[in-house]
Amino acid sequence: MDDHKSGEPHDEGHGGHDHFHASCTVEGCTFMAHADSEEDAKMQVDAHTKQAHG
Repeated sequence: MDDHKSGEPHDEGHGGHDHFHASCTVEGCTFMAHADSEEDAKMQVDAHTKQAHG
């Protein structure tokens, strides 16, 4: 099952490894990070949160 929105770029050829999603925790914000590791996803969310909501 593919949970990506239509029209969103999706990396098909990534060798089958999982990629991680992390969502912004600010209420009403729809930002979601996509990364190759859970740590990277969290770092993207942290950076987004500081930039957008800091």
